[in-house]
Amino acid sequence: ARYDALTKIPNRMQFQHLLQQAIARTHRAESGIALLYLDMDQFKEINDTFGHAAGDRTLEILSERLTRIV
Repeated sequence: ARYDALTKIPNRMQFQHLLQQAIARTHRAESGIALLYLDMDQFKEINDTFGHAAGDRTLEILSERLTRIV
């Protein structure tokens, strides 16, 4: 599986592959690339306090919102 079943976004290996391709394309086109890195502080507390279903839903909502704006 190249995509996470929960979030529908590329897993780590697929992400690295896609990033390498994007870097190569921008290098050939002599253009730039942007990368957004998010770190969800205290995400473990969501799982511990509200349960894994709430943590999963949090990840689903975040990935839906991020992919909608791209």
